[in-house]
Amino acid sequence: MHDERLSNSLDLGFDWSGTRELPLGTPAGLIRVQRDYFYRIDEVRRELRAAERDHEDDFIGTVERLDDEMGIDGFRAGEVVLAILLSEGKTVRARVVLTPEQYAIANYAHMTESTYVAVTGRLRPGNQPRALTEITDFRVINKR
Repeated sequence: MHDERLSNSLDLGFDWSGTRELPLGTPAGLIRVQRDYFYRIDEVRRELRAAERDHEDDFIGTVERLDDEMGIDGFRAGEVVLAILLSEGKTVRARVVLTPEQYAIANYAHMTESTYVAVTGRLRPGNQPRALTEITDFRVINKR
């Protein structure tokens, strides 16, 4: 909303109800945010916004979706979507690209009821499904 080259301000206009009186001290009509306030507003915005960082750890989850491709070697590999359980009690969806060996494990976990996988990697911030990269371990951890 602010353009440094234009050196503009921001005007906010309000229409109040015609059936109710304005509360005392309420400015009528137009409120102007002066251009010299924008820098401070942006500083506050950066401080309030939580800086989410990569999270490298061991994760536990379930295999929710398999999107594979048949390789020239005859084995399936590709993207898998996991439901990862985080330590805060939340679940996030994450997509990961697996090797043929890891994909076979994911397929087994997906097809076997109540089976969880453990995966070691780097969970990236962002919208779900989030990216899970740099996988160093992928295995079934239980089978009921």
